[in-house]
Amino acid sequence: MKRLPFAWLLLVAAVFLPAAAPKDAKDLERSVAAMVKIGFCSGPSFSPDGKRIAFVSNLTGIPQIFTVSSAGGWPDQVTAFEDPVGSV
Repeated sequence: MKRLPFAWLLLVAAVFLPAAAPKDAKDLERSVAAMVKIGFCSGPSFSPDGKRIAFVSNLTGIPQIFTVSSAGGWPDQVTAFEDPVGSV
């Protein structure tokens, strides 16, 4: 499986972290724990209107498709197959 370039990891952090900006130490701990769960993300694809980004991630343990607002936030899982998904 292909590893993400560092630039993609920065993009993922920029998308996820603004919506989860920590207000105190406990929030910071939860934000860091959530980021660590993301083992990989690959194959980003913008929606036609540019408002959402679809990508493959193993956030749930098996690579599946997720979408997230391009403004930031936590991703929504789109697929829940028993087998891994390879691309969007």
